[in-house]
Amino acid sequence: MSGIVNSTGARSGVIGTTVGTPASSPITHLTTITDSGATLVVDGYFSSVYDLYKYYFSLNPTTNNTDMVIQFRDGSGDIGTSPNGTLQSGNYRSVTDGGYVNSSNPTTPSQISYSTWDHNYMLLGSKDQKNVTTWPVTGWVMVHYPLSTAKKQIITGTNLSYDTNSALKSMNMVGTLDGDVTDTITGITFTCDGGGIEGTVSLYGIKQ
Repeated sequence: MSGIVNSTGARSGVIGTTVGTPASSPITHLTTITDSGATLVVDGYFSSVYDLYKYYFSLNPTTNNTDMVIQFRDGSGDIGTSPNGTLQSGNYRSVTDGGYVNSSNPTTPSQISYSTWDHNYMLLGSKDQKNVTTWPVTGWVMVHYPLSTAKKQIITGTNLSYDTNSALKSMNMVGTLDGDVTDTITGITFTCDGGGIEGTVSLYGIKQ
């Protein structure tokens, strides 16, 4: 399924969608989406009611040796072109760092870091991820002030992933768009730079 969103924020062809109603609580569950296809889109839920939006996800690439990535949306589609990883062709700037363990270093984690300067996406998890249903890419990302015109739209997050070298990787990430981009952010697209994606994403609104 393609993850199409209509003007009211509802999705067509989606398995198991629930929508919450904004309340006086500082944290509100807005939606949970389970889907599969080339992309998984969660769009149309941002409003002036909340300042921060937190996505919890458990996602698998459908092929091996692929990078799971995210792109902002601006109400009409993804910001940036297809996530092909070409340098100096996009507006995203992010840093991901953490550590990993595998059979060669089972007790002492090795450090690892990636950057995506002027890419078409922000990396979610490690590179070269593996299609293993028991090890989905799992974690959260938070979008800070997506509708603000006074502050940059920043995303932060933490995740756990499993790569093609059978390494278990714990990663922290932070990213934004460059200063020339003034789009209002309306949502996020989860996708891979090769093959498809499947799994579940839940979105919460947080009033600061």
